[in-house]
Amino acid sequence: RVDASRYVPQKIDFTPARTQTAFAKELAGTMAGLALFALLSLAWIARRMRTRGRLGRRTRVVARSAWALLLGLGGWFAAALVALIALPGVPIDAELLMVLSMAAPVATASYFAWREPDRAVANRAGLSAAVAGALIGAWVGFTCATGLAAVATTLVGAVAGTNLALIACDMASATRRRRHATEPVVSDLDEPALHGARA
Repeated sequence: RVDASRYVPQKIDFTPARTQTAFAKELAGTMAGLALFALLSLAWIARRMRTRGRLGRRTRVVARSAWALLLGLGGWFAAALVALIALPGVPIDAELLMVLSMAAPVATASYFAWREPDRAVANRAGLSAAVAGALIGAWVGFTCATGLAAVATTLVGAVAGTNLALIACDMASATRRRRHATEPVVSDLDEPALHGARA
């Protein structure tokens, strides 16, 4: 015979402290919130540019660095939500999806932070350079890592690429201005003397 006088039935609770449903809701809420933040931020930047013509100095620095990282992440979250709903066969870490969704908001914010209202030709060249730099930088960053690390490297690559492209535009513009400043200027008063010298 077995002495069962001290045996107490042990009840096991298999209910987890955090369910997958709750985790999915929190993750979806975070993604939607950051995507909405990115859209509202770009709308605010565009409105500020339309009303004042340019951003403030501190806003420009932040928009081309930390703010651009958040905008790129928000752009990817927005594209991922759209892909999950409308294109369930497309993975959210697909190369084209990540590169385009991160490069677009980063290039937009960086260009508006760099743009000057009184240089139309340079602004057009700067827009092209910002887009190309963000795309190339994001693609290079994507190819440098895999998994979750690719998200960070793609973001950093997009921000670094667009900033390097805009810095190159500034250097080219400064070189052109310096070249024009060193060229000799012939006024209308000197034209008779030049004609006489030629004769």
